[in-house]
Amino acid sequence: MKANVTILGAGCSAGTPRIGGDWGRADPHNPKNYRTRPSIAIRTDTTTIIVDTGPDFRQQATRESIMNIDAVLYTHKHSDHVNGMDDIRSYYFRRNKRPLPLYFDDFTHTEILTRFKYIFESMDPLYPPTGVAKLWQDSDFGAAHMIGDIEFSLFKQDHTTMESCGFRFGNVGYSTDMVDFVDAHGPRILRGIKYWVVDGANWAEKNLFCHPHIEQLKRLQDKIQPEKMYLTHLKNDTDYKTLNELLPAGMECAYDGLVLPC
Repeated sequence: MKANVTILGAGCSAGTPRIGGDWGRADPHNPKNYRTRPSIAIRTDTTTIIVDTGPDFRQQATRESIMNIDAVLYTHKHSDHVNGMDDIRSYYFRRNKRPLPLYFDDFTHTEILTRFKYIFESMDPLYPPTGVAKLWQDSDFGAAHMIGDIEFSLFKQDHTTMESCGFRFGNVGYSTDMVDFVDAHGPRILRGIKYWVVDGANWAEKNLFCHPHIEQLKRLQDKIQPEKMYLTHLKNDTDYKTLNELLPAGMECAYDGLVLPC
């Protein structure tokens, strides 16, 4: 079975360029500096899973010709990861009006219901529910799961003010919005992985505590020992070429459209 992970978006919550055309330190002439909000797609010939639907999800799915989706897995409740949820409506119709399975931890689900209740419950006969909530239980973390022909594992991550969900799909791990692991499941699941896509938002800023600094990224690299570590969630203060020249061996910048075989 052939499977790929596509980086739909490698940007931070504001994207690059920021609204109004603010490129910061990023070279606007390098297309790898154009970054939409963080998300990935995992695809085989018969199954497609999305991780997070941020504000740029429609644009990302159109760019990558994603015509059908089997499920969406959410990492946490922040707007740059959930605010494109309305765009699953098109997939609801392509599924012959079957609501799309959306997976959350309990903390994220509680927040989502206050903002997107109409996606799960009929508020108007003209607008039926387009998604069905699937809640992770404590026993699901550290365990293997299947959706279609895609197997994956999930684990808890420390995002300082809350927990987020990390995932492993074959030889690819995905750990956005985290500074460390919550328990032993994450290191056990990821250790020795081939490709690890990791939060790099604050690689240059020690005083911001919700995303890892470069020294913490090195510690995570030593702990997991991936073949290659790709930094995602990058800000407009990060130029693709410049940061790649600064990073230690085994680390590179991710970019929108990067495809990793898994």
